[in-house]
Amino acid sequence: FGGLAEFAVVKANQLMPKPEHLTWEEAASPGLVNSTAYRQLVSRNGAGMKQGDIVLIWGASGGLGGYATQYALNGGGIPVCVVSSPEKAQICRDMGAKHVIDRSVENYKFWKDPHTQDPKEWQRFGKKIRELTGGEDPDIVFEHPGRETFGASVYVTKRGGTIATCASTTGFMHEYD
Repeated sequence: FGGLAEFAVVKANQLMPKPEHLTWEEAASPGLVNSTAYRQLVSRNGAGMKQGDIVLIWGASGGLGGYATQYALNGGGIPVCVVSSPEKAQICRDMGAKHVIDRSVENYKFWKDPHTQDPKEWQRFGKKIRELTGGEDPDIVFEHPGRETFGASVYVTKRGGTIATCASTTGFMHEYD
């Protein structure tokens, strides 16, 4: 009955066969990232996304971000996808996203050094978002990088908007002024 047990007792309706072409890790990933993206973005305990919401999605071509992008597209939201390479930008476009920001092209540096953030970069980032959205700021920010991006996320979110976060893959110290 434990999470680390070699065998577990579950109801039959909780099981589905593992696709043969996937490893156990690959088969487990969609359930994890899909449920996390849903909780963060769609559920009433998360951002409660609705049709027409502009959703800024960090890492939009990856596991969490890829599902968030699909939820936004299929739920009537307007995703603004943030990625780190032209290849990842193309993945988002192939999913149907129209607004994509490639950080490698824009070269955003939200931190001047390990202790000093750069609000001018937040402003430049916000300007880019508004260029793509016709002057609108994000209603929702799907934030999971953490320390590296959290200050920028707070800055660009529409007044009264929502930042849905988990993970903090770049660090848990969310500092901003």
